[in-house]
Amino acid sequence: MKGKMWDARFSKAVDSRVNDFNSSISFDWRMYKSDITGSIAHATMLGECGIIAKEESAKIIEAVHLRLIPKLRISICSSKLC
Repeated sequence: MKGKMWDARFSKAVDSRVNDFNSSISFDWRMYKSDITGSIAHATMLGECGIIAKEESAKIIEAVHLRLIPKLRISICSSKLC
């Protein structure tokens, strides 16, 4: 199995129970559409409230539609979760 990005921070291996607790992909994939909808709503709100420029908000939303969603679909389906 490929190492975790945080492996270099610890001197000992992470307990397998921690990995089991953090490994939720087997059911998280079912929520990806709602998660994306929430991310788009959040980016929209940030732009509307002036926290980020509306142009930046639009770029984030465009990236979600053009890059993130297609990659997620490929990833989920290649994992045989779809």
